[in-house]
Amino acid sequence: MVLLPESDLAAAMRSAERIRAAIAAHLFAHREPVTASFGVAVLAPDDRLDGLVKRADDALYLAKRSGRNRVESLLPEEPEGT
Repeated sequence: MVLLPESDLAAAMRSAERIRAAIAAHLFAHREPVTASFGVAVLAPDDRLDGLVKRADDALYLAKRSGRNRVESLLPEEPEGT
């Protein structure tokens, strides 16, 4: 988990995408491709920590189901899978 204080959803998505792309572009010693998927969520005013973590986790699994090696986000009012 990466926490980005003072960042909005767009900034968090850009950061996650930069990390994802760097991992995909890196040539690891074992020479097999390595990719990563990321789930991004932002803390809403009435949010609790467990809700934030659940949304980020749900977004991660959405990214994996959508083809892997990608970044997805869920907003507080979005149910997972939409």
